[in-house]
This record gives sequence, C-alpha cells and structure tokens, in this order.
Amino acid sequence: MRITPEGARFSVPYGIDFESLEPIVRKMLTEHADKLRAAPLYTRGQIIETSFGSIAITSGTGGRGLRLRETQAGFEICVSPALDIASRPVILAIANGLKQIGTLIVRRHILDEARKIAIEIGAGMPQSWTVGHGRSTFGTCRRRGTATEISLSYTMAFLPADLRRYIVCHELAHLREMNHSPRFHALCNAYCGGLEAALSRRLRRHPLPLP
Repeated sequence: MRITPEGARFSVPYGIDFESLEPIVRKMLTEHADKLRAAPLYTRGQIIETSFGSIAITSGTGGRGLRLRETQAGFEICVSPALDIASRPVILAIANGLKQIGTLIVRRHILDEARKIAIEIGAGMPQSWTVGHGRSTFGTCRRRGTATEISLSYTMAFLPADLRRYIVCHELAHLREMNHSPRFHALCNAYCGGLEAALSRRLRRHPLPLP
C-alpha cells in the first residue's frame, strides 16, 4: 500500500479478484487511518493525469488567489503562495477549477467520443448531448416528450477510457429501457461486451481527484 495525496493505492498480483483481497485491504486501511486522514488532497507540484493531458497544481507567482491556464501539456491551476492549500476554502476552489477543466474536456472530447460509441454499437442517438455537473452521478438519460437527452458529467474527464465507455453504454441502453430492469442490464451488458458487472464494480471503486 502507498499513501498519496489522493488516498491509498494498492498494487496486487495479476489475476487476484478484489473479493478475496477486500478483508486485507480493509484491515490495512484501518491500521493506516491516521496517515490517510493527514494526507492532503492537493499539493503544489501535484500532477493529475487524464486521457486528454495532465493538470498541474503549481505555486503561482503573483496575486493572492487561483488562476487557471491552458498549457501544451494540458492545464495548470496556479495557487498563490499566500494561500494555505490544505484549508477547506482552497481545496474547494481547486476542486471548482477542476470542475471547469473537466467541463471543457467533456465538451471538447468526450461528447464526440460518446457519439462515436453510439454509432459503433448501433444503439441509436439521443436528440441532444449535454455536460452535467453531478459529482457522483456520471451520466443521465432523460426523455422530454418525444425528445431524449443524455448528459455526461464533468467527472468523466478523470476516468480511464474503458470506464467512460461503460457509462456511455449505460446511458445509451436507457434509450430503449428507461429503468434498471433485467432487460436493461442484458442490453447494457451486450453493449459492454459482457463486462457490465465488472466495469460497474470498478467504477464504484475508482478514486476521483475531488473532495
């Protein structure tokens, strides 16, 4: 186990399923609870990697607040040296900066990615795609009269490609089944190549760089 600014990271041998490791992981988390509570969520010099470039949290050279800017590598959140990066207001300000960046990434890249997935699997297409602002709800599918809308959260910017694809397939399945019935899960599983359950478990456990 390695403690990082985002929490705890575990390296396990290939082929071992999470269910057999869960008691060990829980025991280790309990033993290191004090260290985990003390680990800051954000630090100057921290790099948050995404599929669409990196996000660097740096020490600003002027001003007393936060500044966002786009770089060749991705994005940068400049935090004034005068600010306590471990304080709750600064943590929330950085999280808001990540929300702005995530929204931009979804709008620029992930909505188009979702359209291509819909065409690839032959699932049909909603009338509109939008960017959502949910922290724990990655996607929604709504029907407004005869029109359908799929919304994908800004948090998808911080997920790997296979989990993004799973979320898109999940919402596309709702175009035919507006529920979570066995028929819905069978359709979603078909869209996911038989991996719906495994991807769903991974998504629930995937850490986000957000408070």
